[in-house]
Amino acid sequence: MALSKTQKIELFMTGIGVLTNVFIIYFAAIIGYPLLIALPIAGTNIYEYFLDNVGVNINDGKVYFVFTLLVMAIGFSMTYRRVHRKYNYIQLDKIIQHLHYIAEGNFDTRVPEIQNTQLQPVVWSINQLVDATVQALDNQKKYEKTKDELIANVSHDIRTPLTSTIGYLDVIVNHKYDTEKQKEHYINIAYKKAKTMKTLVEDLFLYTDSLQQSYHIQCVEIPIYFYLEQLAAEFELTAQEKGINIVVEVEPADLQVCFDADKMARVFANLISNAIKYGHGADRIRLIAYEQVEQQQNIFEVRNNGQVLEAGEEDKIFERSYRTEKSRNAKEPGSGLGLAIVKNMIHLHQGEIYALVENNETVFRMTMPKKIKKGETDENSEI
Repeated sequence: MALSKTQKIELFMTGIGVLTNVFIIYFAAIIGYPLLIALPIAGTNIYEYFLDNVGVNINDGKVYFVFTLLVMAIGFSMTYRRVHRKYNYIQLDKIIQHLHYIAEGNFDTRVPEIQNTQLQPVVWSINQLVDATVQALDNQKKYEKTKDELIANVSHDIRTPLTSTIGYLDVIVNHKYDTEKQKEHYINIAYKKAKTMKTLVEDLFLYTDSLQQSYHIQCVEIPIYFYLEQLAAEFELTAQEKGINIVVEVEPADLQVCFDADKMARVFANLISNAIKYGHGADRIRLIAYEQVEQQQNIFEVRNNGQVLEAGEEDKIFERSYRTEKSRNAKEPGSGLGLAIVKNMIHLHQGEIYALVENNETVFRMTMPKKIKKGETDENSEI
């Protein structure tokens, strides 16, 4: 931080003051030295004593010269230390002034760097702290904004099936149907709409829960081939209705993986469900698992050979409530939170998930460490 003219004058006067004091002491010593060596000792004086017994002339000009050099060295050293300390005080006062200014809410201000090895680390730490505070405030604002958007989106998604359910139930309660068969039809529609609302609410709760720091995972060793086979069996009937065959591919076949079985079941279920719903024209879904030994990580993939993602959708589909053109036009209900939940679940496992198009297939690729470190939280979980 540059010094003002007043501060430079203050430093200069500090140096002059120290040198003046040293000069006064030096002047007093020069005057007092002849008096000192004239003091009596052993029947003579100090000067004669040293000359007769030691053979040293302590009143020689060399003594004064050496003394003068010594005083000059001490004087300049004291002046430098005092001026340097004063400079530090001035810079520290400037830092405190900046801190007070920042504390008043001026978070766009940073403490300027100073050419001082002692205080520069302090300045860096302060600026890093301010940056972290600004980032936290921005995240909080983003959280508040997206929370409102999330509530608005889910409320909108719930309103449609809720209105429809009320309409059909009103028909039933007021006996506005013509036949019992028509009544059963309306009841069935109302039931499906209620299940849609239940799914929306469950997705909302699961998504918000996955953002909490208290939301932990419990990893266990799992034979991934049998795990994926079980998941494939759960979706087999739904997939066959659309002419889709679900295939499991694991290399090596006895591969053991470590993750939270329940939470990863939700991950795979969301990805398989999406592939069935929106993979138009697909006849095959592949669930793949393999290991990368050198990188000490496991790779999981869910692939379908249906209509592929459009350019630019690879990153957007993990955003809350983002809908591709295919999903917006689909009849199947959804909250739009499925892939956002998947992303958070993978981050809880200290992994990453990517969407890409490869060999005319839509691919969701998940990378996870073979051993998940306990007690670590992922900072990339979406707010």
